[in-house]
Amino acid sequence: MCETPSLLPVAPYSDEFAERYRKAGMWVDETIPEFLENSCTDFAENLAVVAVSHQKMSQGESDLVARLTYAELREQALLAAARV
Repeated sequence: MCETPSLLPVAPYSDEFAERYRKAGMWVDETIPEFLENSCTDFAENLAVVAVSHQKMSQGESDLVARLTYAELREQALLAAARV
């Protein structure tokens, strides 16, 4: 049976450190998935991604392939996750 290696200890941040960053708006009490979900909801209609065809770029063209809003990006991410 394989033994799982233990993780290195992580020192917690002091309350003063966390409070300073909370006041500056740089520390929020949400996970990365929560942050991403909230961002996609809050900025749903904003442009998130502009993709360019690398094949066309190599031929001297710069036609855009796709423009996705945050709502569309979220939808595509959920579809991709469902296929995994």
